Amino acid sequence: MNGRVKRICALLLTFALLFSAAGLCFSEAASADPCPVVIARGMDFNRLYTNYGSPAVRPLFHGVTAAGIVKTLASAMKNAGDGGFNHALAVAAVDFAREILGDMACDNKGESVQNVGYAKYDCSVAESPALQALLMTSPSQEEALVRAAAETLGAENVYFFTYDYRLDPYALASQLNDLIELAKAAHGAEKVDLVNCSMAGVITDCYLARYGGASLRKCIFLSSTFCGTNVATEILQGKVYTDEDMLARYVSQMTRLPLLGKFLKATGLLKLAARWFNGFVEEEKDYVYENFLRDTFGTMLSFWANVQPDKVDDCIAMIFPTDELKAEYAPLIEKIRRLQGIMENRDAMLRALPAQGVDVSVIAGYNSAPIPLYPSAAEQTDAILDSRWMLGCAEVSPLDGKLETAGDRVSPDGAVDLTNVLFPEDTWAIRNAGHVPTAYGSDCTALVLSILQTPGETNVESFERFPQFFTVDYVTKNIVKEKSPIC
Repeated sequence: MNGRVKRICALLLTFALLFSAAGLCFSEAASADPCPVVIARGMDFNRLYTNYGSPAVRPLFHGVTAAGIVKTLASAMKNAGDGGFNHALAVAAVDFAREILGDMACDNKGESVQNVGYAKYDCSVAESPALQALLMTSPSQEEALVRAAAETLGAENVYFFTYDYRLDPYALASQLNDLIELAKAAHGAEKVDLVNCSMAGVITDCYLARYGGASLRKCIFLSSTFCGTNVATEILQGKVYTDEDMLARYVSQMTRLPLLGKFLKATGLLKLAARWFNGFVEEEKDYVYENFLRDTFGTMLSFWANVQPDKVDDCIAMIFPTDELKAEYAPLIEKIRRLQGIMENRDAMLRALPAQGVDVSVIAGYNSAPIPLYPSAAEQTDAILDSRWMLGCAEVSPLDGKLETAGDRVSPDGAVDLTNVLFPEDTWAIRNAGHVPTAYGSDCTALVLSILQTPGETNVESFERFPQFFTVDYVTKNIVKEKSPIC
């Protein structure tokens, strides 16, 4: 065998060994505490499909394109003579929104209009080659956490809960229970650990309301909507608004150029933009809500579950303003009321978990600017959801501001006060973390795994490496040593 052939054979052997190792990392990892772990993903526009499993499959979310934006603006300018530019823009924008989001609509019962499917995993990571392949190509968020958990705790112990995020969380709680019971039966276990990410928070609320906490050893709320959100509440209330400060912060964050937002604000451009936008909303909000928002986000029960319970009546009045509409959507409204009843009692239900033997942990980020389209976007968020509620009813400052309070449960930068949250000794607030900050191999992921690997109760004193407040890099999600825990 000549040298060239030997090199080729060696190369092929190397690739074979690498692929074998990739499979082994999901099958041979040992766990010191083999309690089954169920990780419930959050909302992901790109994981639902129409005609799933057929040659005609296509993503439910059709994507925003530059060509679509140009087409919308061109249509608005072309038809500006028919009722003015603002109305022409509203019509064109609604057409564009329907084009990219219209398939997401549900009906007057909150059930999908389209035939929608998604990848579902009714087994552990070790038993699903399709899930293993997905995990190896997803370096961040839920899939990265599932991969890290499988490698650390044993792939046979880790389960991934996926679902249609648009539908009734009360019904989805039954699907979550099915997976929990499957995991328990497969391991002869009495309990599982549950990590609920983002939108899975309200599903967990409904699960607890229906089944209680007897099957849970640990429950980790990770960037979780378990206390609702301001964004869903205010959008469904019709509170759409921006200002120059919110726009400046958003521009600076999106471009990673801290001075750009300040510069644009100094020129007055952002003030003009905010004034135009708010005027546009005042003129065209009813048209947009009636012709688009009602039958998309307004029919998704998951969004209604995120509405603060004392604001549900206001939201119903906004989305279904007439008696005729209330009658038409009566089946949907009945389900909304059921969710409202659960959310009205969630604080007491959640606080009772430790007495039921459930070790609760809350992890969420702050100091990031969200899309600046609602009043509470001026407060602390993780760029997607409100830090106030993801931290379990915290007191938070405006972005770039400070609270007047001080104490052991107040972040060193004065932005977050955890004194009166649901679980003050079990809540981590991470500056710059972003939403579901579990990049593969990151410190944020390591915190979640540390909690899962600890057999008994954990709290913010359990891990010297992870104090109650710490700062991470926006991209890597690793602790910034010179700033942590001093934010």
